[in-house]
This record gives sequence, structure tokens and C-alpha cells, in this order.
Amino acid sequence: MTGKLQSTWLPVIALISFQIAAFAAEREVRPTFAKEGSAQVSRGGEVQIVMEAIPDYGNPITFEIQSKPTHGRLSEISESSDHTAVVTYQHDGSKGFLYDEFQFRAQSPGRAKSPATRVSITVIPPPARLEIEPGEINFGTLFLGEKSLTNVMIQNVGGMVATGRIALPIGYSAPEGNEFSLNEGERKSMSVEFSPREIKSYAAQADSLPAYAGVSLQLRGEGKARFAVTQTDPLTWLLTNNSDQVITLSFTGDPAWVMPPRMELPPHDGKEVFFQQAEHDDETPATSYSSQIHISDGISTEDIELPPVQGFIPLSVTATQPTNFGIVPLGDSLPVNFSIQNRSEMSKSTHWTAISLAGGGMPFETSLLVKGGETKNMHYDWKPALPGEATLKISVKEGTKTTHDLLWQASVKGVRSEANPNSSPTSEVTQSEDTGDQSAPAFSFRTAPVSSIDDLSWNEKTYWNGKNGLEIHWQENEGSDSRMKIEKIVMHPKGNSPDEAGHSVASPFVAESIPLKFSSLSEQGSEEIGEIGNIAPGFHLLTLSRISKEGVLVAQSQIQVLIHPQKSWWSRLKTPTGLLVLVLLGAFLWKQRS
Repeated sequence: MTGKLQSTWLPVIALISFQIAAFAAEREVRPTFAKEGSAQVSRGGEVQIVMEAIPDYGNPITFEIQSKPTHGRLSEISESSDHTAVVTYQHDGSKGFLYDEFQFRAQSPGRAKSPATRVSITVIPPPARLEIEPGEINFGTLFLGEKSLTNVMIQNVGGMVATGRIALPIGYSAPEGNEFSLNEGERKSMSVEFSPREIKSYAAQADSLPAYAGVSLQLRGEGKARFAVTQTDPLTWLLTNNSDQVITLSFTGDPAWVMPPRMELPPHDGKEVFFQQAEHDDETPATSYSSQIHISDGISTEDIELPPVQGFIPLSVTATQPTNFGIVPLGDSLPVNFSIQNRSEMSKSTHWTAISLAGGGMPFETSLLVKGGETKNMHYDWKPALPGEATLKISVKEGTKTTHDLLWQASVKGVRSEANPNSSPTSEVTQSEDTGDQSAPAFSFRTAPVSSIDDLSWNEKTYWNGKNGLEIHWQENEGSDSRMKIEKIVMHPKGNSPDEAGHSVASPFVAESIPLKFSSLSEQGSEEIGEIGNIAPGFHLLTLSRISKEGVLVAQSQIQVLIHPQKSWWSRLKTPTGLLVLVLLGAFLWKQRS
């Protein structure tokens, strides 16, 4: 009975034992399941990372680190729930690596550990940040139109690529470009130029586009006018060039005033300019408002204010002596007296000349300022240089339209008398060495009020074609910056009979009418030679002037010369050449006969 019972239960016990063993084995190999994770961290920063597994019916799951990160370190694991744990990741701050990772494993009680599970970490570099050295530039004070250049260094101290440009304020520019594209740590030099265009302070900050942190470039500079304007009286202003360059000033404004011509100002030099009311054809009423005048050097403009316009009142120019000297000896100095009265309240700038075809004139203009209500008594010594009826015209010019003329007359007889008590002590009489006619002497006159030209003399010249020429000689000082010019040549081709035809010669040595031409100017040591070619025979009055580079008359002399007709070389050789030909022809025929 017992044996039968054992045989019956043995299979059942074996089956139950097998199932129990199989169940136990199954529970031992079943793994725990974990989830992959991810996180972001700034370079050098830290972040908490949650490691997570699949819950196991509330059974606490444990975690362990399988592999450590390459560019950072992990803190101790801190469990946060039955299926999660927290670990802190600390980035080591290394550059160039934007990715890191580590692996962990999780295990539930009674289960196998999970496979290695990855947590990926994205490293975020810091944003682009620019540094500019130096951070402040002071260009100081510059004249308008001047430029000053300096360099700055731009560096990207951020972690991302910086691309853009530096926006410079007005008055500043980058001649070589203001764009940049910089990786982390890269730097670039940029030129900054300051060129003021207005009279003001240029203080501003340069910015970047797009805006980047760290940009701090302070720019400073002052713009200053190249010229200064200072009033010396109601109608006169002093203009001063403060720069190192020649500047040209122009004047515009109310047409009721005469605008001065364009003016050149040398560096650090000053000139006064006078404003005069313009004359009008009709009666111009006075005004109660001031006039604005604009002075410009092409870059900046200075405005000045002139008094209200008054009705135009012309000057009164009158002779204060008889205007006919009667018969006078040749070479006498004739006193010419006249007055210039300003009947208005405003000062006036005038120009006057003394012109005479008989010589002794002053063809250049002389400036004169006559204040309001003032009368100027003028005196001029007229010395006619040619015999015959002579006329002197005094012309006083005001504004642009009005001219006042006075005429003096004299009958000049004979030749100059050295014993005449009326002769000017500054005059000289010189006999040309080559006149060919002692009855028609050549005179050299020194004209007041300027000094005479040194060692002035002349020689006749004959060209191969028989035309006449004239060489004028004078001494030139070493390093002189003046120039010579002929103001006027008066021709009297009929010997001692005066002729009314006059020929003006303009500077420098270019004739306005044929046959006169100043053809050359040569230098031989300290002696200068000016040559006039193709000049007609007869009397000529030459007025030579030495003019400085500023246009001021330095010296002046007059020469009366007598040019004799000349024959060409062929005319001179024609007779002897013909005789020689006849002799040779006769000798040839005689030889043939013999």
C-alpha cells in the first residue's frame, strides 16, 4: 500500500518541484528597465540630471554609474523616488567640445541590473562677446577738412562666432572697412579716421550691428574752422587763416553790398576785408534791417552782419587848382592837386589812377579808404616825358559802376632843362649809348612814390630780317620773389611829332597789339634781360614795374627810347655781294677768252 502510494505521488512532487525551480530561475534573470536621459549645461557650469527606471510595483530601485563623463565629473547619487535618482554634472570648462555623456545601470530587488543606459549632455558655449582696445580715443581738435587716423583691436572673447560690423558715428569712418567675422579668441585690427565737417564737439560711442556684449568704444574730437573772423570796425573785418594750408575765401550775401573778390590766405596769415555799399541806378531807400554776408572756405561758412543799407551817395571828386598848366619845359614836375570827399556816413574804399600818354602817369591802381564825412586832399607830381600837347587823366573809381574823371593839360616844349628849379630831385637824365641821334636823347625817369628799378638801361637790336628789337636790362636782387611787367608802351613813330596811338602790353610780357611783343626774359647772373621784338621805329615811352607776389608795386621806372630804322643783313650785303658776283663773272669770261 505504501509503495503504491509513493509511486503515485512521486511524479506530482517532481512536477511541482520543477515548476518551483523554473519560477525561481525566471525571477532571477528578469532585468530592470532604465530610460536614457539628456541634459544641457553651459560651459564650466553644472546641471542636475535625473536617472530614471521603469517602476517595479513600488519596489525601490537602485542606481550606479557605469562609465564616467569625459569632460566633467559627477556628484554622489541621491535617490529621489522608488524609481529615480539625481546626480549633479559639473563641466570642466574645456573649449572645443560641445558634447559629453555617461552611462548608468538600475536594479530592482530580485531582478537583474539593467543594461548600460546613456545620458547625453550638450555643452552650450558662452555667447559671442567683443572687446575693443583701446576703449576710448580722443582725436583732439582738428580743422575742418583735416583727417586723423588711428587703429583699434577687436577681439571675440565669447564662445560663439561673432559676425557683423562696427557702426561709427558721424564724423568718423573706417577707410579699410568696418566688418568683422571672428571665431572664439580671434582678433582683428580696424582703422578709425576722424574728419570733422562742422564746428562742434564730436563725442559719441561706436556700436556693433548686430549688438554684441562688451562693445565699448568712446570717440571724442573737436571740429574747428580753418579761418577766424574778427570785426575791427562796422565795415571792416580781419580774416585769419589758422591752418597750415593756403585757403581760398569767397563772399556771398546781400546784393546791396559790393562783394570782395575771392581771397587767398597763406597759412597763419591775416588780411582785412572792407565792405562797401553798392551803387544803384535808381534812388535806393535806406533800410532798417541789417545785411547778412556769408564767408566760406568751401568747407565751412561764417556769417557776419553789416549795418542797414543807406541810400547811395557818390563821392565828390574835384580839382583844387587850375587844370591847365599852359606851356611848360620838358621834364618839369607839375603838381596836380585834387580832393575826394565822402558825403555819406559809411566809409568807402576807392581806387585811383593817373594816366598820361605823354608819360609821367601811374597806370597801376592805388587803394584809398575814405571814412564817412571825410575829405582827402590828394597830390600827384606829373612829369610829362614827351614834347607836345599832353593830358593827364585822374580816375577815381568807387564800387563797380561809378568812376570820377579829372583832366589836366599842358603844352610841353623843348628838352629837359637840368637847371629848372621845378625838376624833381629824384629824377635822372641818362643818354643812351646807341641812339644814333644826339638831338633826340633818351630819358630814364624815376616815378614817385615808389623807388626806381636798379640799373635800368636799354640797347637796340637788329634781327636778320631787318626788323627792330629792343633789349631792356635791369639788376635783380638775389632770391627776389617779385616779377617785372610792362604797364604801357606809347609809340610815336613819326619822330618828334607826337602820335595819339598807344599800345598796351599786359603782364607777363604779352603784347595786346601788333607789332609789339615782349618775347623773352633771360637771366645772366644778377642781370635780367627783357626783349621786345618787332618794334616800330620812332619814340617809345616804356613804363616798367616791379610787382611783388602779393601784387604790391615795389618799384617803377619809365624810359623814353628812340628806335632807328634798321636794314636786314641781306640789304646790307646786297651791294657788296652784287659787286663780288660781277668781278667773279668777269674773271670767268676773261679766262674763257684766253
